[in-house]
Parts: sequence; C-alpha cells; structure tokens
Amino acid sequence: MKTNEAEIPGLRNYLNSSSSDAKVQDTDEHHFIGDLSEDAANRILWVLTFIVTPCISLLGIMGNVFSIIILKKHGLRNKCSNILLFSLAISDISYLIGFNSIGKMFYEFGRVKGFAMPYTNAYVMFVVYNICDVMDWAGGAVSFNLPVLITIERLVAVFLPLKFPLIITPKRTAFVVSCVYIFWYALVSYTRVWFRFAYSDHKNPFNISVGLVERSDLFFNQLHVSDVIQGLIINLCTTIPLPIVVVGCICIGVKVKITSLNRLKLKAASSTNKEGEKKSADMSRTTKTLLSVCSVYSVACLFTTLPQHLPQFMVYTLFTDNPNNTARVIYHVMNIVLCINSSCNFLIYVLTNKKFRDTQKEILQNCVCFKRKSV
Repeated sequence: MKTNEAEIPGLRNYLNSSSSDAKVQDTDEHHFIGDLSEDAANRILWVLTFIVTPCISLLGIMGNVFSIIILKKHGLRNKCSNILLFSLAISDISYLIGFNSIGKMFYEFGRVKGFAMPYTNAYVMFVVYNICDVMDWAGGAVSFNLPVLITIERLVAVFLPLKFPLIITPKRTAFVVSCVYIFWYALVSYTRVWFRFAYSDHKNPFNISVGLVERSDLFFNQLHVSDVIQGLIINLCTTIPLPIVVVGCICIGVKVKITSLNRLKLKAASSTNKEGEKKSADMSRTTKTLLSVCSVYSVACLFTTLPQHLPQFMVYTLFTDNPNNTARVIYHVMNIVLCINSSCNFLIYVLTNKKFRDTQKEILQNCVCFKRKSV
C-alpha cells in the first residue's frame, strides 16, 4: 500500500511501474465520496495487522502443525490424499508466517515508511522482509493450486475407483506436488532481483536515516517479463483453479450421492459385505474431508476475485500503487479471509474425519500421560 515508488511492500506491487501508464490505474478513479480518512484507515489497519491477523494466523499455524503430525502418523507412502493434505499444511504455514512478516510490520507501521534503524540492522530487516515475502506469495500460490490436485485426485477416485491405484500413485502425487512447489518458489524468488536496498539519510520529517525497498534497474528492463508473471499469478491462482474446483466438487457430490443410494438398495437386497463396507466408508470419509477443504477454498478464492468486479471498493495492490483508504482496509480484510482459509483446515479434518479425531485424542492423551510421568 505504498504511495511512492521507493516504498514498495513486495510482490503485490512487483508488476506496477510508474513509467508504464498502461499498467497503473489513475488514483483519482479509485477515490469516492465517503472514503475513510487517512487516520481512520491507519487505525483500522493497525488493529487488523497487529491483533486480528496474528491471532488467526497463530491458531492456523498451530492447527497446521498438528495436522502435519497426525497425517505423518497416518502414513504418507500409501495414501495420496494424505500427501496432498500434508503439502497443503506446509504451504499454509509458509503463507501465514510470510504474511505476518516482522519486516513488513516494521516497514509499514514505523514512524516513517521504511526501516528506521542503523544501516546493518536495516539491511537485516530487508533480507527478512524479502524471505517472508517469498514465503507469503509462493506459499499462498501453492495453497491455491493444491485444491485443484485434490479435486482431480477425488474425481479419479470416485469415477474410476478400480483404475485409481494405477492412475494416481503416491510417487506421482509427490512428484506433481514437488513441481508445483519448485515452480512457485523459484518464480517468486527470481522476482526479488527486481528490488534493491537503499539507505536514505535524514530525508523525512523526523530527520532520521531509513532503509527502503526500491525497484532495481533490472525491473524496468524486464517489463515484458512482468507481464508474463502478472498473467501467471492471476490465471493460475484464481481464474483457472476456481471453476475447476467448483465444477469438480459438484460432480463428485452428485456421484457420491448416487453411489450412496445405490449402495443402500444393494444392501437391502443382499447380504452384507463387511470388508467392502469398510473400504466404502474409508472412501466416503476421505471424500467428505477433501470436499470440505475444497468448498472453503472456493469461497476464499471467489473473494479474491472481487476487486475485478468492484474496483471502486476493492483493488489489488498489484495494479495500483495508490488505492483509496477504504480499498486499503478492504484489501487487508480480503487477506484475512485467505488467512482464515489457511487456518481452518485442521478444524475441517476434526469435524469431518473420525479417524483424524481419534488420532488427535490419542496424541493428546499420550502428551498428558508423559507430563504426569515427568512430574
């Protein structure tokens, strides 16, 4: 949410260039009667940044860590769905840590915009800022792509149950997930060369030295590359995944319902096959869990597309360096929705999967027994 080129918050402004009129919207078209005052917006943003978002993210990180422990206990070698959920938990943790970057807080909410500290400390914060920004954007992008893989895995499992073990294998799943991780982390890491550290001496009302994040000359020499990356971020994170997940979930839901009705008819007309029922129950439980994850994701993904439809009230800082104050606040609220999306998966697992609940209880009971023995 920067107001000038020397105060760029990160990848969200990578593709903006004050020298390219086609890529930056005029600030005036975003301002409207009834806009929040600068002071009111800053107060709201302070509460959201230092209280609301960290609380949600802390719970989310704890929940995702717990999910990783439980999924690891269930095994990753023989179950593709566990690999996908395990990977999703890691990317969610990356996003939550990166979005709550200490460097970003120092940069955006200090007495002045920038790192108001000695040169060495400011440069360290600049490095931390960059690392967290990569974790934020790459982790968020991976989190937006994995539900597509989850949906595809469930489509094959539901519509081709007999061929599923031959088509979707743990090795193939791990390979595809690794490719997604490598692609996004490599892409986002590369864009950091478009920024440089600058140390400004006493050029502010407080007459103090400040470390700034500025665009490097390489960025202006690679505007064509920024166009490509802009298209990749928008299309691969929102435009393409959302319809795939929504349509996939609907198809899976309809198929599962039809299969369930047919199974009830067969059960009433024939003797019970306990082994077959157990496999069917496991499949239904897994499908229910994954569908719940994808449904929550779809809502969050839909929310991130609102700036395209309501530019007066919501904007991507990707496309403008100077949004109005109301848009600044709503943009942060949009990111809170993404934090909730990355934080609620553990709760979904507990509510929809009995095996997950049982493992959770077992781990908690073991922890309590260990503490009692140590005392």
